[in-house]
Amino acid sequence: MPRALPGWLFCLIVLLLGAPLLRLLAQPRSLEPSPDLVYLDQLFALLIASAGLAGLLIAFLLQLAGRILVASALLVPAIALCAWHLTHTHLGPVSPTTEQYEWLLAGLATYALVLAGVNWLNRGESGPRTALRYLGFALLLPWCLGLLYLGRLYY
Repeated sequence: MPRALPGWLFCLIVLLLGAPLLRLLAQPRSLEPSPDLVYLDQLFALLIASAGLAGLLIAFLLQLAGRILVASALLVPAIALCAWHLTHTHLGPVSPTTEQYEWLLAGLATYALVLAGVNWLNRGESGPRTALRYLGFALLLPWCLGLLYLGRLYY
């Protein structure tokens, strides 16, 4: 259990960082009053969510505990929300548009397949597993620096 605790803490941080993606996809925002503020809000939500998704990739590369649970908690609702918005029409100009939901659905499905591939490679021989682990450690420093930049951007 003590070895798994840092993995669970890392995955909790990833889950909290990825949560704005679900808020962004939950309901399209109307562009009527001021589209620039809507786009700015969505940009900041997307920046934070992409940090969470990058952290999720690092969690899969490092084989951290809790990675599959967090991936399921983030990706399954996000893919379901994209699919739901593709089948329901919206009145008036909204953001994200139907075309953007199509791109998001394709991107999230591809990302889920990449995570499944990394998980499958980590179960194999020690050669690819070691290379993926080193890649995860190499990506950890830029990810932490990105988090510091996001913190500085907000405060």
